[in-house]
Amino acid sequence: MNSNIKFYQNGIITTAMEEGHKYDGIALIIKRYPWVNEDWLFAQKKLLEDDKIIATVRCHKSDFYDAAAGRTAALRKLNRIIVRHREAVVKRFEGYVKDYMEKPAAKKMV
Repeated sequence: MNSNIKFYQNGIITTAMEEGHKYDGIALIIKRYPWVNEDWLFAQKKLLEDDKIIATVRCHKSDFYDAAAGRTAALRKLNRIIVRHREAVVKRFEGYVKDYMEKPAAKKMV
């Protein structure tokens, strides 16, 4: 388990929070498209994510509350959110490249 994940439990609600994900999408772009200039990517504000990712899960009313199960469910949801955010940044980048290739004269290069 990663040590920088913080868990907060309040009755039947468990919240998992992790910081340090601002550049995860850019790292995935660099991994998939190594020909892209890294400095240009880091300058693009639209490719940055939220630095703090939060996932909240609620125990079902009919279930007996289990703290370990709540932490596991919150961690799974947190991981799904992180992956979804990374993929969204890659899709934004791919959309930008696609638009630029279709009409390069209309785009401003930063």
